[in-house]
Amino acid sequence: MDLDKLTPIPGIPFPELYELFMDWKTPVAIAVTYATLVHIFNPSVESAKLSRVEAKNRGESNASKSSKLMTAFVFLHNLFLSVYSAITFINMAQSMHKLFNRGSSIHDAVNNFLWNDSLGYWGYLFYLSKFYEVIDTAIIIMKGRRSSLLQTYHHSGAMITMWSGIRYQAQPIWIFVVFNSFIHSIMYMYYAMTSIGLHPPGKRYLTSMQISQFLVGCSTAISYTIVPNCLKSPGQQFAVAVNVAYLLPLTYLFVDFARKTYGKRKAVNTKKSEEKHFTNMSSSCAVAFQSTRKTLIAETRLKTLDLYKSLLRSSEKYQHADVLQKVIRNRFKQNKYNTSRSRVLQLLTEADKTQQLLAKENLEDQCFVQDRINAYILRHPVYPVKPMKPISQSEKKPAQTKRKPYQVAIVAQTSNGYQFKRVRGWVQPVQTSMMIKDRVKTNQIRLDKFNDLKMQLEMIESERLFLDNLGCLPKDKLKGFEITIRATMNEISNHFHNSVLKQK
Repeated sequence: MDLDKLTPIPGIPFPELYELFMDWKTPVAIAVTYATLVHIFNPSVESAKLSRVEAKNRGESNASKSSKLMTAFVFLHNLFLSVYSAITFINMAQSMHKLFNRGSSIHDAVNNFLWNDSLGYWGYLFYLSKFYEVIDTAIIIMKGRRSSLLQTYHHSGAMITMWSGIRYQAQPIWIFVVFNSFIHSIMYMYYAMTSIGLHPPGKRYLTSMQISQFLVGCSTAISYTIVPNCLKSPGQQFAVAVNVAYLLPLTYLFVDFARKTYGKRKAVNTKKSEEKHFTNMSSSCAVAFQSTRKTLIAETRLKTLDLYKSLLRSSEKYQHADVLQKVIRNRFKQNKYNTSRSRVLQLLTEADKTQQLLAKENLEDQCFVQDRINAYILRHPVYPVKPMKPISQSEKKPAQTKRKPYQVAIVAQTSNGYQFKRVRGWVQPVQTSMMIKDRVKTNQIRLDKFNDLKMQLEMIESERLFLDNLGCLPKDKLKGFEITIRATMNEISNHFHNSVLKQK
């Protein structure tokens, strides 16, 4: 039996179109047409708008807007795909449960039971749904947003991979249908809720689930090529190869999307909090100025000084702190703190003009000011300051104890490891101290001499033993040297022994 021969699937809708959709030219032509239209109608990066969530996270105002009719269509579209994916997953899960209960042999797992029971029917419908899912991209472009490479590759590749699995009745295509329908039932429900203004948490977990689906599905599909007799025809082997080749770049694109989207969100939130703090500080300062504008009295000077100090403190946590501080000092005249009535009135006037420009959204003036600031920053680059290396425990100076007048500290370190530590007692005269110092030096000389003699004795003994083994040692040739060295060593040892007895 030729398994690669096209066989109809019973019970499918519009069976007269089955051969058309099973022709390889159909998915390839639709995928190429879809990618070409996306490339033509995709807005440029400069003119593209952002979604409401992205614009809110980035703090930008170019969010895409939708009419009520468009919102209703998007909601129904996502709801339909979510319900359809859930129905597909439930039917495939029941069929997989039947398959696993039939037996545990490889033959029971890979025969045509799964295909005839549900995979052929629901897999074919799931393949047709991939053509309908391109409406996702159409909605994005109609809203003025830009479709990414991930979006285009994902939809166009899904058509071809599902076609190959259904066309050649490849058993591993159940991985695509089961996993993808489960993920899509959750994902499209999430998009349906966001389209009507509800924002449930956990979008990053959806991306993680999709990446996990690709990794598990790819590894499971590869296992079919390793286990013998799992793939019964060249067409099934071709379908598995197409799916694996499609999943590898798709996994990389999803990982890159997750890194760019969720990796920068923390930095964006930090920047927004800093900007919010600076805006609140500026607005509070403006309120303080307006409240004292009518009566410029001594309180105005105090508030101006407080403003100056708070601005200096707030500028320290920004990247170009020195640039901001220099601008602040120039405006308030660091040396004189000019807070006269005329000067304060001038500052109030400038604050009012700034608020008017912000209210009118005069972008030309804002761009002019921004260019001036950028030019100043380029002329005065800020280099990151390396943090100071912490002092190791061994490099720290030991705590010095304060001695009393009648105490003395004597510390002497000898080469052989002897150490005279700090001792208590009355302050010794200079002459006695010198005597102790000379005595220590004399003892050290004797110890060094004793060690040298010991080394010489060991060398002579080893040489005598070597010559004795060779049988060429003259009689009593080296004995005189040993006697002389031992006598000198005994003399030094007796001297130290007598010194210890005297101290006792």
